[in-house]
Amino acid sequence: MPGPRDLDLGSRLVMRFADDVMSDHADEIATIFSRKGAYGRFKDFLVRHGALDQWYEYEAAAREKALRAWCADNGLEVEG
Repeated sequence: MPGPRDLDLGSRLVMRFADDVMSDHADEIATIFSRKGAYGRFKDFLVRHGALDQWYEYEAAAREKALRAWCADNGLEVEG
């Protein structure tokens, strides 16, 4: 199975989330990801803004979509 980086589920996904869900804070989120330890600071940021559950839902949907596409590209059938 591919990992998150193979499926483009790293910082680019965070920036898509910032643009789609928290566009007023996109620049601040980009700044968070300009340094090491970004994911911890990002999650703290989400907690402060009451958006952690939105992130988890967004991330889960993106992961499922990416995995389904990966399976289709690799000739694997997905049930359900």
